[in-house]
Amino acid sequence: MISQKARCAFSANMISPTKFASGKFANVYHVTSIKNQDTTNTAEKTEKTTNSTDTVSSSLPLCAKIVRKKKGGKDLTEDLKAECAILQLAKNEQKNKFIIKLIAAYEQPREYQLILEYAPGGELWYHLINQEKYDPETHTLHSYKKIMFDIALGLQWLHGHRIVHLDLKPSNIFLKKEKFADVEQQAVIADFGLSRKLPDKSEIKKRKSLEPITKSNLLMQTNNFSSKGNTISDYKMPTNVDVNQYGEVRLFAGTPDFCAPEVLRYNYIDISADIFSLGCCYYIILTG
Repeated sequence: MISQKARCAFSANMISPTKFASGKFANVYHVTSIKNQDTTNTAEKTEKTTNSTDTVSSSLPLCAKIVRKKKGGKDLTEDLKAECAILQLAKNEQKNKFIIKLIAAYEQPREYQLILEYAPGGELWYHLINQEKYDPETHTLHSYKKIMFDIALGLQWLHGHRIVHLDLKPSNIFLKKEKFADVEQQAVIADFGLSRKLPDKSEIKKRKSLEPITKSNLLMQTNNFSSKGNTISDYKMPTNVDVNQYGEVRLFAGTPDFCAPEVLRYNYIDISADIFSLGCCYYIILTG
C-alpha cells in the first residue's frame, strides 16, 4: 500500500492504491477507482503542467507514479516538470494516441504524483520472444509489426515537436490491451523523465551564423541559457544538462544497450538519437 504521506494529495479521490512496480526513481501504484469529478481543483497542481478540466469516469483504469524530487543527492524537479509538460502537450492534442495519457499531476513538498492511464498489457518487454508472457500462438509477426508501427507513430509525434525521448526501450513501451493479439491492441510510449525539448536546427544555425566562433565563446557554458525564453520553450533546462551558447544540448542519460553513440560519447544530440534506439527496439522485438 502507498504510504499515508504519499497518498495525501489524492486520497479524497482514489481508493486503495496498491504498489505494483518500482524503478530507480519512481514507484507505481494501482488506483482502483476515482470519483467522477473535475480534477483541476482537487489539490495543488504542478506549476505549468496540467490544467485539465476532464471529468474522469470511475471505471477508467488508472495508476499513480510517485517520484521523489531528490534521489541520491540529485534534484529531479526540473526533469519532472519537463515530463509533465510533455505529457500535457500530448494530452492536449486529441489525435495523438501513442503517448501514455496524463490524467492529473500533483506537487507535494518532497515528491510529484502523476496520475496516468493504466495499460493492462504491461511492458512490451514481457511479451518478447522467450519472455514470461510470450506465446507463439498469439505473439505472431503480424502482431509485432502492429506494435512496431505504433511505436514509430508515437516517436513521429515527439519528433514533430522537437522532443527527444532518450530512453526508448521495450520496458518503456506499454500495451493498452491485456490480450496481445487483441484487434484493438495499441502500444504507447511512456517514461519521459529523461526527455528533452530541443531547439530547431534552423535556430541553432542562425545563432552560429550571427556569432563569430572564438576560443572564448566555444568554452562558454550557459546552462541557464534557456531561461531567456527564446530557445528551449515551456520549461527551464535541468541543471544536469549541458547547453552551449547556440542552444545545442548534450547529456549522458538512458540505458546503454539502447543509447545512440553520440549520447555515450557525450556529444551534442539531436532527435536522431531516438532513431538508433528505435532500431535497437525493433531488432530485439524481432529476434528476442
